[in-house]
Amino acid sequence: MKKVQFLLKMVLLLTFLSFAFVDLDPAYIKAFGYGSMCVSTKGYPEKDKYDASQFDYRNGKFYVETGGRLDLRTILPQGKTYGDLYNAFRNSNSDMHKNVVYDEQKYVKIFTSHDVSGIQFQFDPWPSNPNNMVNSDGKILNFNNTSETFGWNTAGVKWDDQTSQLQATISMWLDFAKPGWQMYILETVGWSRECPEKKYWSYDQNDWVTPICYELAPPYAYCIVEVK
Repeated sequence: MKKVQFLLKMVLLLTFLSFAFVDLDPAYIKAFGYGSMCVSTKGYPEKDKYDASQFDYRNGKFYVETGGRLDLRTILPQGKTYGDLYNAFRNSNSDMHKNVVYDEQKYVKIFTSHDVSGIQFQFDPWPSNPNNMVNSDGKILNFNNTSETFGWNTAGVKWDDQTSQLQATISMWLDFAKPGWQMYILETVGWSRECPEKKYWSYDQNDWVTPICYELAPPYAYCIVEVK
């Protein structure tokens, strides 16, 4: 029995390793290039199997339907891993790496052109440089990097994965979205920290409050999504 259990564990381990170290299908690079966020409307885009039918990509934008779903895959800049990107930002901004709340994070930040009532926001058109977006107000999804994920050059976000909060964050917006409305989605790395330099007095709490701030690297991947 112990031998059978050992063999079963080895099979599961080898299956996990074969998935973890599988190469990114080069067809993704050919279709979208390095430093890209790919938006699928027909299921999760697998790392090793590019399926063109999952994407409606035209004129530099991904198109989705009202009330639809989307799954994401990020392709990092050529030759870079999540560890490379985080460590470069951390090493060049060590003075900001203090009072840390959550460290070594990957962030997906989502902006919308309109709110659910149809009121248009200030971005028209979107800034041509994604660096101008990273510190603007948007909806943030954060993910813990680990020693394993630090070695990755791509990662995905599943619509149905409740831990990612992707569906909870934008599903209502998609339900109300009209043709022509857009989302701007970027990915970056960094950390969150307590910001005593922005401390303020709260009359509700009758006390000083130290807010949480995000220290975010310049985005390394982004995309524009339009409702059709």
